[in-house]
Amino acid sequence: MRHIRRMRGLYEERRDCLLMHAKHYLDGVLNFDKTPSGLHLVGWLPDGADEPTLVQHANQHDLTVYPLSALRRGAPGRAGLLLGFAAFTETEIKAGVQQLAQVVRQG
Repeated sequence: MRHIRRMRGLYEERRDCLLMHAKHYLDGVLNFDKTPSGLHLVGWLPDGADEPTLVQHANQHDLTVYPLSALRRGAPGRAGLLLGFAAFTETEIKAGVQQLAQVVRQG
């Protein structure tokens, strides 16, 4: 139980770090819903965003993001990216968000 409590706290800190830096560097590009638990967050893209191209550019810059379109069956839905945070330090999270912001701005 101690381990689970410790890991929950650690993942909460990392989630909050991702949300803080995303708000600063990606505001208006990706909007996040704060979830009470988990190891990933969904960043919602604005209407008309080119999700596949954005993912391709991120991958070319050694960033791994997952398009929501690849994770759903049936009718297309809102565009977005799935971002993991559990395996990264707060320093790595900040650097990744900054790099993703650069990728997004370059188009």
